[in-house]
Amino acid sequence: MLFWIVTVLIAQCSAQLPIGTTEVNDAEHIALVNTAPKRTWTAAYQKLFDGLTFEDAKGFLGASLSNISKHLSETRDNSVYAAIPDESLPNAFDAREAWPGLTQPIRSRRGCGSCWALSASDVLADRTSISQRSLVPALSSEDMVRCSGLVHDCQHREVSSAWGHLSSSGVATDSCVPSSVHRIRATQCAAKCKKGSSERLQRFRAASAYAIAGATNMHKEILSYGPIQAAFAVYKSFFVYRSGVYQKHWWESIPEGGHAVRILGWGTQARTPFWLAANSWGTTWGEKGFFKIFRGEQSCGIEELGPPYAGLPAARQADFIV
Repeated sequence: MLFWIVTVLIAQCSAQLPIGTTEVNDAEHIALVNTAPKRTWTAAYQKLFDGLTFEDAKGFLGASLSNISKHLSETRDNSVYAAIPDESLPNAFDAREAWPGLTQPIRSRRGCGSCWALSASDVLADRTSISQRSLVPALSSEDMVRCSGLVHDCQHREVSSAWGHLSSSGVATDSCVPSSVHRIRATQCAAKCKKGSSERLQRFRAASAYAIAGATNMHKEILSYGPIQAAFAVYKSFFVYRSGVYQKHWWESIPEGGHAVRILGWGTQARTPFWLAANSWGTTWGEKGFFKIFRGEQSCGIEELGPPYAGLPAARQADFIV
């Protein structure tokens, strides 16, 4: 009986899936996603991926995933989180509303994925701004890639590596070391700001860096200090996300790769709990660059892969200057 049920399900799935679909914006693929039962989100054509195949789209992913179980020695002591009772956590929270004007806007990092560097840089910028109560400049993922010893930014890294770099070396401002628009890239760590700039090279540094174990502690970190970094497994349907609370569909079993993002808060929509996250694919994708992903059940590994990571900014401005 079980064998018969499984056979029927496989046959139904095979009948629904577009055969030979290779383009991200394939109309049949989008239609299939939008007619799936019990869906909590909507898919749509994405200008960002116009003419691109799923193989091309993998270039937008750049995080090596690592389960939180391998990073428990890197977490903060539980006593730090015990100061905030679980029952006192609000039902919804948005860092943009809690700290108006102190979080970084959506950015766009195309081509080879350095999402691990960009989202970590934005989290440090957010947390520095919040701690200083003054907006700091955007920080440079380009600088982090170049100073991490990578020969090109297509090399994937774990988020723990990003935070190790932020705590040891720091990261320059984006205006000082802007992202390259060329395929041939500089591979050496910058010793001064871009040619023609009068800006002094300075690197913002994290005074601490740590993994975050569990959804409850993720809530408490965001509530106390601001956005955190997280990474998750990306499936084909995520590329065409438009709105709602994203969950991969039951027929999606093989991820396209890992992706790192910034989590700014949480909430519930139509009784579906979600994390509010900022992507790095520009404002034409998703909900003006943001997206919601199912919260509380390790959806795509969002609460354990990466793993979730953050740090506290250096306390004094002198700590930032090289």
